[in-house]
Amino acid sequence: MKKVVLLFLIGIAFNAKAQDITQNFAAAQQQPLMASHSAIYPQGAPGLPGFKHRVELTVFAGTQGLGGDIRYGFLPRLTARIGAGVTPVNLPNLVQVNEFNSQVSLNVNFTNVHLIADFQPFGGSGLRLAFGAGYFIKGDATGTVTPDEAAKYGNITLTAEQLGNMTITSSWQGVAPYLGLGFFRTFPRLFFNITADLGTYYLPAPQTTIIATGALQPNEANNDQLQQNLSAYRWLPVIQLNFNFKL
Repeated sequence: MKKVVLLFLIGIAFNAKAQDITQNFAAAQQQPLMASHSAIYPQGAPGLPGFKHRVELTVFAGTQGLGGDIRYGFLPRLTARIGAGVTPVNLPNLVQVNEFNSQVSLNVNFTNVHLIADFQPFGGSGLRLAFGAGYFIKGDATGTVTPDEAAKYGNITLTAEQLGNMTITSSWQGVAPYLGLGFFRTFPRLFFNITADLGTYYLPAPQTTIIATGALQPNEANNDQLQQNLSAYRWLPVIQLNFNFKL
């Protein structure tokens, strides 16, 4: 009789335990996707209601000139911007030539289109790692030497026309990788904010030309030496302020 009672109690306990396991398994089956989704994506990531693909319009000014970007937010910490910049600089009477009075001017004309990604490694800190590339449609620096008056060499006097003129051109045209840092929050909380960028382009090797007339024409033979001297000048620093407008 005691064995029958003992078996009966064991059966009741086993049945209760089985019901608990069944209920727990059913409850777990009702929420598996929510738990796994939250573990994979942080709050506000794509696929959750808190995330929005934001867009902004940027007008910038700095060492790569004046220009604009359109920025798009792919992920909470990853954005990309596409845009263009123009650098029109004209410096008349830049230096003086010792041998004769002359007008020496420098004209810089850089035009680029670029695609740059920005990654925030520390969440909302405002620090960005920027990487991408630009294509320099134009990358020209042109110096011109034009004599103002006659010059005397010993017993020989040469007029300004006889001296001639000289034009030196260096061109950095082509694809240039970009690497830099960005500072402050990218997308405005309301409508407008200001950010900053510090970085550099690595330009293609420059191509140089020297075109001269009159007594200055022998300087054309120095073109190979000039190109060699400028071959290391490939870093274009970027220091700029960005004026951002929320779209």
